[in-house]
Amino acid sequence: MKKIFLVICLFSLIFSAKKNEVSHMTFAESQDKNFVVKLGNAAELNSYETKMHGIIKVGDKLIVGEPTEVEKKAKGGGKTFASQLLNFKEQLSDLKEQFGEEADSDSTCFANIVTGTFAGVITLGPMYLEGEFRGEEVYVESITAYKTGFGKKSPRSIRIFIKNTTGEMDPVSGRTILDLEKALEIEEIINPNIDAE
Repeated sequence: MKKIFLVICLFSLIFSAKKNEVSHMTFAESQDKNFVVKLGNAAELNSYETKMHGIIKVGDKLIVGEPTEVEKKAKGGGKTFASQLLNFKEQLSDLKEQFGEEADSDSTCFANIVTGTFAGVITLGPMYLEGEFRGEEVYVESITAYKTGFGKKSPRSIRIFIKNTTGEMDPVSGRTILDLEKALEIEEIINPNIDAE
């Protein structure tokens, strides 16, 4: 009896793990209800073909573009640790100006890029990447397709975990692009790997 139970558990584990492994996905597939119903909540991808910005693979180089001119104060108004840190940095910048020191010149942040992992965003709140990182080269560590709703047939949104090229133990070396398509559309992220047609 124990052996039969063990075999059933093993098969169910294999089949459930298989659901979350997809080597490649296109934008059209991420929106196709018949395709996404086969996936679990978070499907790991090796590559993703965007709507209009080429193919992005794990290990590819991307470039952090321009922030969307969102003021830090607007993003840092809550009671989470991240928003309190943004408020503290803004107050510190104001104090520097009062004492004649040069304040932080960049008061913008990215709307679709946060520091750390997505799990950190859920537990600590979002800490949006500051505008000073524009133009930085980053590498794709992982690509994940997440549900955008609660139903089985919900379309998928693509999140990418990226790291900067310095390789330092910098607290902001790892970042998450929350919505890849939106970040590419508003040029917060640039894909230099697009073949010129």
